[in-house]
Amino acid sequence: MKSLFKSSCLLIFYWIIFSCSAQNPKPMSAFDYNKAWKQVYDYESKGLPESALKVVNEIYDKANAQKNAPQLVKAVIHILKFTDYKEEDAFVKNLNRLRDEAEKAQFPAKPLLHSMLAEQYWNYYQQNRWRFNNRTETVDFKNDDISTWTLEKLVQETVKHYQLSLQEAEQSKATKINLYDEVLYGSNEKGRAYRPTLYDFLAHRAVDFYMGEEPAITRPAETFVLQSPEYLSDAADFVKLNIVTKDELAFKYYALKIFQELLKSAPTGAASVDADLKRLLFVKQHSVLPNTTELYLQALQRLEEKNIKDPVSAIVTYHIAQVWVEKGSQYKPLQSDDHKFDARKAFEICETAKKRFPNSDGAKMCEGLQISIQTKLLSAQIEKVNVPGQPFRALVSYKNFTALHWRIIRTSREEVKEQRRKWNRNYNVDREAKFLEYFAAKPAAKTGKVTLPDDKDFQQHSVEIKLDGVPEGDYMVLFSHTPDFKTAKNGLAYAFTTISNLSYVHRNLDNGSTEFYAVHRQTGEPLPNVQAQVLFNRYNSKSQEYELVKGGIFKSDAKGRFTVPYQNN
Repeated sequence: MKSLFKSSCLLIFYWIIFSCSAQNPKPMSAFDYNKAWKQVYDYESKGLPESALKVVNEIYDKANAQKNAPQLVKAVIHILKFTDYKEEDAFVKNLNRLRDEAEKAQFPAKPLLHSMLAEQYWNYYQQNRWRFNNRTETVDFKNDDISTWTLEKLVQETVKHYQLSLQEAEQSKATKINLYDEVLYGSNEKGRAYRPTLYDFLAHRAVDFYMGEEPAITRPAETFVLQSPEYLSDAADFVKLNIVTKDELAFKYYALKIFQELLKSAPTGAASVDADLKRLLFVKQHSVLPNTTELYLQALQRLEEKNIKDPVSAIVTYHIAQVWVEKGSQYKPLQSDDHKFDARKAFEICETAKKRFPNSDGAKMCEGLQISIQTKLLSAQIEKVNVPGQPFRALVSYKNFTALHWRIIRTSREEVKEQRRKWNRNYNVDREAKFLEYFAAKPAAKTGKVTLPDDKDFQQHSVEIKLDGVPEGDYMVLFSHTPDFKTAKNGLAYAFTTISNLSYVHRNLDNGSTEFYAVHRQTGEPLPNVQAQVLFNRYNSKSQEYELVKGGIFKSDAKGRFTVPYQNN
């Protein structure tokens, strides 16, 4: 439990300081807070949490007496942190302390502390999910001991405190972040544009929670589902919707209500577009309507057009392009040409964003999507056994290139296994690359190049190509985009095949034995005097690998027949 408070408390700490400083400016006091905090950090760096806690308690007392909200909240966070270090099972005590501080705090500390408390309740559930899965709702619980709570009680408290964090909405909306740059940690102009007010910060924290997975609690018969196309309407219409439900613990309901408030408070600009994109994507992911994707795309296009003169519109364009990439993934080349050119459309849409606002965040996102669309892919399949001296086929799947180079390299099963074993032991290198480099360096029995068809659709296609015949033996066939067969910045594929005229059929007999018939691969004639070595796949606990262990040797009769008796190992 010790890590639960530290991460989120420190994450939110600098935001607390900025907002408290704004609302409660205090004249310089005789107490030197900077000096006291330096002493706290010195003790902490020396591994003396108890000494640090004593100084923090002194800071807390001074801040409380002086009604210095920033220092008070900062002290509360560090008290929770050092109590976590100092005491076993301190989590419940810290939760109660945080709850008490949230209840008696004043704005702007109060909503932030409620938001932190809600997050801690949910962290507790996530790290103790197994307990709640095995707990009935009839368990008696104590308000001050979260370990006795039922899942429904925990969810109710989490929702309660996220809602309390948004209760003083008008004051939070009036608290501008960009007024307090000096006390913001890691702030920047772009970040302030997307979260311009304290309310934006708190609301996004809450909505991120509500957008998550709902736990398996008892629900009313009338559960809340996203089944209205109006949830994907224009923001101006969406904020006017009267969204109601009897499902008091419906996360999706709370998310929509918060989105309405966010879009009311920020009708234009980066913050509005960011919130609206988040809303549209959320509805798309959870809507039960059959035409959700089309409604989502139309909503994005309206949002893009509304903000077309603002650089933030390029981010909307990126999301539009993503929809077309998803559509392109539905392309089924052997069935129809539907969606064949959707990926190309996505690429072209990205170009419009880059031309409109070349240095914008959206343009950079589009550039990344274009790189993804242009990614080269290569894989290959070959029949396990092919006929000696005759050309054979490979099924090659490829994307975004046309020049295919291939090499046929003679090897053996033992060599392949040894190279696998050698590089699998080495965790400090790219094992697959080293494995391929070894075989690429060997002399090739045959080489060749094929020009593949290119429909310029950024889609994956498959084609059969002809490879030159080689003598009997085991072979690796390497395929490469480039003629040098290097592993760096190149796509390689490979497949193994055995060249042989030997073939066999087999059947299991009632007595547990297996009957084999050795036949000529091309003519089907039985082959006498064929020697067969039985191998068993057995796990070696020392090497932690499966290894082949030799069994008996058998020879086919005049009809090509031999029988392997029942084996119990």
